[in-house]
Amino acid sequence: MHKLQVSAILGTLLLASSCGPAPIEVDSREASEHQLFDTLRLYGIPDYLAEPFGTDLTLTVNEEGHVDTACIQPYVDEGYCRPLGARYLKDIRYRPFMRNGTAIAVKVRVAADLYPIERKPSKNIPFPPRDLSTLRIELWRSGCFGSCPSYLVSIDGKGNIVWSGGDYTVLSGKYRAKIPVGEVQRLVDMFAAANFYSLEDEYVARVTDNPSDIIIFSMGGRRKMIIDYVGLAVGMPKSVADLEAAIDATAGTERWVRGTPETVEILKKQNFNFKSKSAYEMLVEAVDRPAFFKALIAAGVPVTPDRSDGSSRPILSALTAAVSLGEREAFAILMAAGAAKNLPPAEADELLLAAAKNADPQLIKTVLALAPDSVFSATAKVEALKEASGKHFDKHGAVAILLAAGTDPNRLDVKGETVFDWISDPAIAAQIIAAGADLNRKNKSGLIPLLSNHNEETTLYLMKVTKPGIADPVVARALKKRAEQFEFKKVLAQLQRHQRALTFPR
Repeated sequence: MHKLQVSAILGTLLLASSCGPAPIEVDSREASEHQLFDTLRLYGIPDYLAEPFGTDLTLTVNEEGHVDTACIQPYVDEGYCRPLGARYLKDIRYRPFMRNGTAIAVKVRVAADLYPIERKPSKNIPFPPRDLSTLRIELWRSGCFGSCPSYLVSIDGKGNIVWSGGDYTVLSGKYRAKIPVGEVQRLVDMFAAANFYSLEDEYVARVTDNPSDIIIFSMGGRRKMIIDYVGLAVGMPKSVADLEAAIDATAGTERWVRGTPETVEILKKQNFNFKSKSAYEMLVEAVDRPAFFKALIAAGVPVTPDRSDGSSRPILSALTAAVSLGEREAFAILMAAGAAKNLPPAEADELLLAAAKNADPQLIKTVLALAPDSVFSATAKVEALKEASGKHFDKHGAVAILLAAGTDPNRLDVKGETVFDWISDPAIAAQIIAAGADLNRKNKSGLIPLLSNHNEETTLYLMKVTKPGIADPVVARALKKRAEQFEFKKVLAQLQRHQRALTFPR
């Protein structure tokens, strides 16, 4: 039997086996609020299951927050999951999910990177004798096709640090610092434990547009360099990535790269203008770094952009950035400081759309309460409704709030699409229909929702409720062609049953 067939059978058995009530599926926001990890990375995965560039896992989480089963399911409509062994699950933890004061078992989907088994060194090269007087450790992180920070940091045996910043770092130029020699010794111990000199000289994945990370370790006249280009994807030992992180932590590069309260003190010594446009842009970038964000505001950075040049708003406001990233603490700080006063209509629209992309009912409700209803454009409301209703997980709270705010479910968005085009949950479709949506409203391409939706389950639901729908032979033929194009097998089967019923009526 083929390996994938075995995986499919095992996955079905794993998910079907349960001693108690079936786990309740929870949405991504609730799942993320309960997870006790930042990014899920699993190591030592067999090559045929490895997904180093990311995939989705479906997890069943028991009442205690432990993961009982996990399987790889990159596509929502995939008919089976490829199971992962229990040994990969023991360190994945969630806070218990509660309903009416009782812990329950749940099913969640979570993004994960699944890294392959490590490549073992082909030879053993002894670590050089300890001689801190000749020690030099360097870490160079390059840019990428994006906003990856680029910098070089070096540490010598006396604890002297030199950092040189390039693109996408909060500070640029050269900075120096010093750490105790004991911290340098602990870092050297990590290199020895990793058997650094025995590792390969490079671990390079066959992909493009990613950053390179290079470690150079010199001591006692012996120099070793390792190039990491998405190395974990091709079996680079995790110890190399750990060494890169340890160099950053030991040197304290975050103060120069991303920003900390110490960054603000550095800027004060440089007589930095905390009222400037660049200071506000720094605040926008810092919404996901609470300590740095608060320190900037305490130093006098304004919470609203300077519009004295006549512009209605900046490219991105701090409020919008906080909402986009779901940073409720930063949002609350900005609100308390008056950032929402006299909100321009364009920024109000942007803010509403950002909240809808997160499908966060609390933020959507708060944003709608910031200004009179007339401030938000009808186009922004329908764009927001489309964003909230297009999520895979149940976001009825967000959809209900937007409908209650007077959003017209029959208005086309800026692309000329209906709100139904990307709905992936039939229950959300039903809710929008109940709010008065016209199922015969055509988009700019002349298609009704039944012929423009991109999700099979929602299309099946629309087949049932659209009148005349497939009773119209033109619609039935068009739907058949679309179902064949998108491989909607259930839709095709339903169309065949409909055709048989017409041909052989009871």
